[in-house]
Amino acid sequence: NDRKTGADYEVDEETHKYVKLGYDSAAVEFYLTPNTANYAGASAFTLETNTYLYNHTFTLVITRREAAKSAAIQVMSEGFQYIDVIYKDANGYVWVIENARLSQDDENSGTAKADNSSYNLTFTAESSHKLYELPVAIYDTIKDFVPTPPGE
Repeated sequence: NDRKTGADYEVDEETHKYVKLGYDSAAVEFYLTPNTANYAGASAFTLETNTYLYNHTFTLVITRREAAKSAAIQVMSEGFQYIDVIYKDANGYVWVIENARLSQDDENSGTAKADNSSYNLTFTAESSHKLYELPVAIYDTIKDFVPTPPGE
């Protein structure tokens, strides 16, 4: 979702969790193969503002190249727009990378059926804080905007 077009949110700075997060438009959700996504966060002190700046990088592999996936990725990359990346980690915690941009988009097509035919995406963002956790109850309400894939 594009953060600049209607994210309604509130964060509890003490618990470092969202209290409210909602959108006025539909989200796009990708179901990922296990162990195909990675988050990396780094901080650096900036002398100009006398504060820490946090750099967030989220990389993922979306398997099986298909027209619908290509179209969704194209929309994310148009105009270098800001989007929120919401993901659930291996421990079941949900995190939000605010105002991320799709900074790299690679496609691969193998020559054999067993070869990797996929998209490799990298999202990057900068913020004045570490990632905020999104309670699962709020995450479940956001997922209501997303069409359920066949067989789910």
